Amino acid sequence: MVKVMLGIISVTLIWGYTWVAMKVGIHDIPPLLFSALRLFIGAVPLFLILFIQRKNFPSEKNMSKAISS
Repeated sequence: MVKVMLGIISVTLIWGYTWVAMKVGIHDIPPLLFSALRLFIGAVPLFLILFIQRKNFPSEKNMSKAISS
């Protein structure tokens, strides 16, 4: 139960800080560029995790199975 509560608190803090970062960042960077940068910055750790775990991308045949699981 403690792990669940810590997870909920950490997600809340991360999402809360993300909102503040977006609010401040949009003043300096155009919104479309800012969104692209956010997605790129978020994708890099995910691809690194895939690389470290040696996971392959699902084939087209198994895509629906990968999405549903």
